[in-house]
Amino acid sequence: MVTATVTTIFISYAKEDSAQARRLFDDLRRHGFEVWFDEESLLPGQKWRPSIQDAIQKSRFFIALLSTHSVSKKGYVQKELKTAIEVLDEFPENQIFLIPIRLDDCDVLDQRLRDIHYVDLFPNYENGFVKVLQALGGGAPIVSARPKEEGYSEPTGDAYKPIITVVDLSKRELVDGGEIQVTVRARSPAPINWLNRTLDGPLSCLYGGGGSTRFHQVEPKLWETTWSEQISPWAPSGVYRYSGISVRNEAELTSESWEGAEFTVRNDRQATPPVLELVRLSAEKVPTGGEVEVTVRVRSDAPVNWLDRVFLGPTRTLYGGGGTTRFKEVSPGLWEYRWAEKISVWAPVGMYVFSEISVRNEGDLHSEQWPDLHFTVTK
Repeated sequence: MVTATVTTIFISYAKEDSAQARRLFDDLRRHGFEVWFDEESLLPGQKWRPSIQDAIQKSRFFIALLSTHSVSKKGYVQKELKTAIEVLDEFPENQIFLIPIRLDDCDVLDQRLRDIHYVDLFPNYENGFVKVLQALGGGAPIVSARPKEEGYSEPTGDAYKPIITVVDLSKRELVDGGEIQVTVRARSPAPINWLNRTLDGPLSCLYGGGGSTRFHQVEPKLWETTWSEQISPWAPSGVYRYSGISVRNEAELTSESWEGAEFTVRNDRQATPPVLELVRLSAEKVPTGGEVEVTVRVRSDAPVNWLDRVFLGPTRTLYGGGGTTRFKEVSPGLWEYRWAEKISVWAPVGMYVFSEISVRNEGDLHSEQWPDLHFTVTK
């Protein structure tokens, strides 16, 4: 069993490999380990050189991330490795302290590392990460490395809470848009049929919530689902983060949440906020049993893909909120969407109102709200 909450791991890396180091840091933290990572652990005002030396000497494990950037680079990363090797000399021969991890097909040039078996996080990150966990936990499987958070229940009977073991992204960076695949694996004796997730972009929450999701069984008690995320070349550059990922099985038991799967978007295109040019009703008076058509036109350099609206009746709010809506480009930079509201023959007569109408484009930028629009339903 891994006593993860009392284990300190120091991660040493070249600055060029910071994104991969951050991924490893996030995954180790998610499995309950205490990790020293300079971007998170150094405090403002601290003298970083002695702080790093002290952290290495007090750590239970030292992870050396090796790449074509780091193996031939002069600088402090070599100093960290030298300190770690000095600490290694204090450990018994049969204990693991220094764990070399290759990020790419680099040559291990340092003679001091050649006698230590290394692990590769490429081309399959997941397989390499399992081996890292085994080194940290003395052969414990990936599931046992996960901390027993508040609310966790040990397996009892035929069904128990599902346990997410992997959230893997096919890419860590997208340039000028593209597609990223997300894979979720979870252990459960009962089939898994529900997925919760939230995706936050640099500017706002892009979506969140749960829904019925088909998982397929990849081996006994191990379930997997994969979905694709299309990122527009107009999407804002920055870090995108999945959070609140949890699953539910057919025994109505829900897993703990998995946090912090991230990827970076780098786009050259920069969108400007969309501007509503027209919101028009087809009629001001509508008989029961009729319909009213609503037309929305927007000026935007980036495609418009979201519509917010509230529809109020004489006695209550009929609906409200936002959702993905595909606008049609009717001329360069001018987008349009139309829908029809059918008025039941049983609908109450009186004033109906469309309010809070606004749109969002693929640059994740919102328009201003359009003034309220009214029509009257008559007998």
